[in-house]
Amino acid sequence: MIYINNDNTKPLYLQIYESIRQNILCGMLLKNTALPPIRTMANELKVSKNTVEHAYQQLLEEGLIRAVKGSGYYVEDLAKILLTTTPETTPAQLPKLIPPSAQNPIRYDFRYSVGDTHLFPWTKWKQCVSNAILDEATLQFSKYESNKGFYPLRANLCTFLQRTRGVVCSPDQIVICAGTQYGLETILNLIPNNRKRVAFEEPGYIGMRKVFYNCRCDVKSVMIQEDGIDVDDVTNSPVDMVYLTPSHQFPTGVTTSLQKRYRLLEWARQNNGYIIENDYDSEFSYGHRILPSLQSLDQNERVIYLGTLSKALFPSIRCAYYVLPPSLMKLYEKKYKHYNSALPTFVQKAITEFIKDGLLEKHIRKISSMNERKFRRLIQYLEQNLPDQVHMIYDPAGSHLLLQVDCCQQESELIAFMKERSIGIHGTKKNWAGTESPDNVFLVGFSSISEEKIEKYAAILTVALHEYIETKQKS
Repeated sequence: MIYINNDNTKPLYLQIYESIRQNILCGMLLKNTALPPIRTMANELKVSKNTVEHAYQQLLEEGLIRAVKGSGYYVEDLAKILLTTTPETTPAQLPKLIPPSAQNPIRYDFRYSVGDTHLFPWTKWKQCVSNAILDEATLQFSKYESNKGFYPLRANLCTFLQRTRGVVCSPDQIVICAGTQYGLETILNLIPNNRKRVAFEEPGYIGMRKVFYNCRCDVKSVMIQEDGIDVDDVTNSPVDMVYLTPSHQFPTGVTTSLQKRYRLLEWARQNNGYIIENDYDSEFSYGHRILPSLQSLDQNERVIYLGTLSKALFPSIRCAYYVLPPSLMKLYEKKYKHYNSALPTFVQKAITEFIKDGLLEKHIRKISSMNERKFRRLIQYLEQNLPDQVHMIYDPAGSHLLLQVDCCQQESELIAFMKERSIGIHGTKKNWAGTESPDNVFLVGFSSISEEKIEKYAAILTVALHEYIETKQKS
C-alpha cells in the first residue's frame, strides 16, 4: 500500500518513489511483480500522471524496476540490486538493505573528492596489475619492500615531478606512502617536539588539520587572502612550520601568488623553518599559467613536498608520496630504518608501468580537458540561472567551486533541504577552526559528474535553490 501526505513538504513523486522502493527492498514486492499502470496509480493516489511517471523514472534509473514495452513496469531481481550496493555496504548490513538514515538517497551528488571513473583506462590498468602480479609470482623469494618504496616507482615519479612540477630531487629523496595523511604524520615525526608550532590555512582541509592535532602540534590558524595565505601574519607569528596548498587551496580555490611564494621561502630561510607544500589539485588548471611548485623555487632545502595520485587515478589506490630535503632524509633513514613500505609491492609495480608507459600523463591530460569543459559549462549555466541571493566563488582550476547562499543561516538546514530533493551539496563550516566559520558557503564538486549530465545537474540544483529562497522568504 502506498501512502502520501499532502501536508508533507517532501515532493509527492519522492513520497511515491520511497514507498515503492521500501516495499521492494523489504520483500513485499517480489521479483517480476507488475506495478500499476501510471494512469491507474495516478487515479488511485489523486495525483498527476507526471508525478507517478517521475517516481517510476527514478526507480528505473536505480535499477529497481524495468520497463517492458507494451506491457508495463515490473520489479527487478533483488539479487541484481544487491550486487549494485555501494562499496560501503558490508555483509552484516545486507539483511537491512538500506539503513534508516538513507531515506532520501542522493541522486545528484556534487561530490568534490572523486572523479568520473568511466574515464579511467581500466583495461590498461588491469594489464599493468596483471603484469605486476606475474612478476611477483616469478620471484624466487618473497621479500618486504624498502621503507621508501619500490625504487623504479620512485625513479619514474622523480622524472614525472621534474617534468610537470619542476621538483628538484633524486629518487632517494622520495618516500611512497599510503595516503597524504599518513605521509604527513611520518613527516611530523621527523620534526623535534620543540619545533612543532605550525601555521595552518584558515579555512583548511580538516583531515590534515587533525593530523597536526594528533601529532601534538601547536596549530595557529592563518587566514587565506585573495592571493594566498597571509604571509604578514606568518612572519609575525612564533611558528616553525607552514602548511599550505598553494596550487589550489582547499576549500577556497585560491592560488598562492608568486610574490608570496618567495616571501614564504625567505621566511623559512631566516627562521630555519619548514614549509610543507601539499601540491593539491595542481593537475587541473583552466586557461591560466600554472605557477611552479614552491619546492622548485627553494634554494635552501626548507620545503617538504607532498603529493598524491588519488585525484589523477582513483582514491582507493591509496598511493601518495613526499619529497624530503637531504637533511631530513638522513633523519628518516635513521628513524625508519627497520620499517617497511605500507603499500603492496605489486601495486607499486603496476603504478610504475602505468607511469613509464605514459599512461598517467595521458590520463591527466584527458581528465583535465574534460574537467575544464565541465567547469566552463557549469559556471556558464549557473551565471545565467542562479538566484540573486546566490553567489559563485571560484578560481579557474581544480574540481569544485563554492556557492554562497545569502539567506542561509544554518548549514545543516540547506543540506537537509537539498537531500529531500535527492541533491547532495557539502558545507565548508567544518574546515574552519575559528568561531567565524560561515554557515552559508557550500562546496559544489563537478569532477564525478559526466559531461553529458553537467547541465542537467546544474538545472536541478538551480531549481532547488530558487525553491529554498522562496521558502525562506515566506517564513
